[in-house]
Amino acid sequence: MKLLIFHCWDYWYSESSVGKKQFFPEGIVAFIHAEKEDEAKKHISAHAADQIAWLARKVGISAVVLHSFAHLSDSKSSRSFATKVIADIGRLLERKKYTVHTTPHTSLEFMLHVAQEPVAKLWKAL
Repeated sequence: MKLLIFHCWDYWYSESSVGKKQFFPEGIVAFIHAEKEDEAKKHISAHAADQIAWLARKVGISAVVLHSFAHLSDSKSSRSFATKVIADIGRLLERKKYTVHTTPHTSLEFMLHVAQEPVAKLWKAL
């Protein structure tokens, strides 16, 4: 699994099929790429949730957006696995008292306004 995690001042996305913008004020935005080999890994969702929660704690944020992003590796899991693992990460974060929103798995237009501090950008391979 590959994670690209940002502390954002704001984030919005729009689904081309719906045309409605979803706007989020300051929060953590996690781009998640589930790889084929992740399908055999135990606790991959827990490891990902821990990494996302670490950055959220570090910058004092309780809102998280999870975004499926299959562009961080050549290896890709099945779509059903990616959907399940992202839902699992969301549930684990909610148990840790984070407010979680998951973007749809459709083509999206989006904008990130990333914070300037060095810890605002985090990449992890799990």
